[in-house]
Amino acid sequence: MPSTPHGFIKSAIWKNLPMPILAIDHVNIRTPDMDGTIAFFRDMLDMEITAAPGRRVEHNARLLDEAGRAVVHLLREKPGAPVGEDNGAFDHVALECSGYDALLERLGRNGYRVRTNEVAEIGLRQIFVHEPNGVLLELNFRGD
Repeated sequence: MPSTPHGFIKSAIWKNLPMPILAIDHVNIRTPDMDGTIAFFRDMLDMEITAAPGRRVEHNARLLDEAGRAVVHLLREKPGAPVGEDNGAFDHVALECSGYDALLERLGRNGYRVRTNEVAEIGLRQIFVHEPNGVLLELNFRGD
């Protein structure tokens, strides 16, 4: 077998072992605008906001999905601090969603520029929108 630069041949996939990664657990967004970022996720995406354990929500927030899992973490940055300078090639965050038409209308009504896409072969509709810190969100809707 040919070798690869990152040792992929030795991975669980190649050894027919159970895959250790099940799903994305959460993403973390650093923001100098905690209020605006919380408002976007709360008001546009209907996410519940809680404080991280032992923290205050205005400094370290958790955004919960419908099942109560903290899928987005927010960390307050000092105003003027470089945001995301060490993120490398980070491009976007994809979230599984429901309520396509209502969300598309809500985002438009609130002035967010969106791009939509449809992958008919797999029954997927997508909305792409930047949240207040410039993080691109890919909002995926299956069978909705």
